[in-house]
Amino acid sequence: MSDPQLFLSSLQFVQIPSKALKASDKLLAAIKSTEKRVFPSNEAFDFDTELKKRNTSLFCVYRLEQGKNETPQTEKIKSGKPEKCGKSEKAGQSAKLGPLEPQLVGYAVYIRTKQMTRIHKVCIVDRYRRLGVGKWMMDQLLKELRKARAEAVDLWVDKDRLPARGLYKAMGFEEMEEVVDYYSKGRNGVRMELRLSS
Repeated sequence: MSDPQLFLSSLQFVQIPSKALKASDKLLAAIKSTEKRVFPSNEAFDFDTELKKRNTSLFCVYRLEQGKNETPQTEKIKSGKPEKCGKSEKAGQSAKLGPLEPQLVGYAVYIRTKQMTRIHKVCIVDRYRRLGVGKWMMDQLLKELRKARAEAVDLWVDKDRLPARGLYKAMGFEEMEEVVDYYSKGRNGVRMELRLSS
């Protein structure tokens, strides 16, 4: 990923679940798996329950990447002797690449109420961190919220997650309050807020 701008231009930002996106179920499964891997059990989001609520929305960022062919065999065994599988295959030929497949890059969840929209979850898959994806995704999310006429947005962030706090500040969020042991003992939370309407 030598060119960050080229990488960012390859990203797609969509709301899921979506009947219009064939890979919606696959991406949702990847989100659930990532959630379990990244967050402690007491902070993990229950997508099955929460996505049934009208005021909860899930957006994901994905990109199309070359998949691997699921059956890369170049030989098959028939009566104890190896044989070539196809006319066009040559000895020593490497496995063919499969079709482009959507790969999860990150996701965000927000919950809307009359007074405030809470960004409840922001997560970037490990291998895509430090590439500008967090800022790009937050820009897209805030555009969606402005289109939906949200007036104010808030979120909670771990006080010790300085890069995340720095990103939110750079996007115009202000630190409003700190709650001791918000996440767990010794992990304070900072509530940050952004006014979308002027």
